[in-house]
Amino acid sequence: MVVAPELIRRRWRAEEKTFRSRFWRPGTRPDSNYYSRLWWIAELTSGADGDYERTRKVLSGQARATAIFVRSLSHYFPAVQACAEVLAEEQGEVVARAVRELYRELALLPREALSDSDIAEILAMR
Repeated sequence: MVVAPELIRRRWRAEEKTFRSRFWRPGTRPDSNYYSRLWWIAELTSGADGDYERTRKVLSGQARATAIFVRSLSHYFPAVQACAEVLAEEQGEVVARAVRELYRELALLPREALSDSDIAEILAMR
């Protein structure tokens, strides 16, 4: 809330009945439990040296962030890394389509056998 207050304080009106629950309650909606989601996204996308440039790229567009982090794909570190790199400059439907196709492709392949560069190669073909 200190570094980027616009991400939280200005996202919803405080008068909304669901305002408090969006930040604190766990749930299945992509906009529930805001703090834990932002923390997890930062953990998955930060560099080993604490560099958050990749995090900034991923969160710079709503379509990109939603496409990558609403799916269970977001729980697999190499996939997040590959999406962050390959889709960093892409917008809207391009990102959504690429992530959908990647998700389908990964359903047929053993994820654990794929590195982030393998997944980046799959993404680049889309």
